[in-house]
Amino acid sequence: MGADLAALVRSGAALSRRYEGVVVAFDAEAGAGRVELAAGPTAEFHCVEIAGGTRLMEVGTRVLCSLSPVNLGRYE
Repeated sequence: MGADLAALVRSGAALSRRYEGVVVAFDAEAGAGRVELAAGPTAEFHCVEIAGGTRLMEVGTRVLCSLSPVNLGRYE
């Protein structure tokens, strides 16, 4: 987890709000990518969390997302 994302998570309010962002990378085969949050940091995501059930996400797509804890102390 990047330093900026870690600071956002430590703030406590990070998990109870939604963030606007833009998809900056997506690997269709892995079903994973990165979204640059308007709040500053970049967060990883998995396609199983995309509303509508699609497994594809185009780079440049504007998104509304939330942060959730995943394994090994990471947030996506």
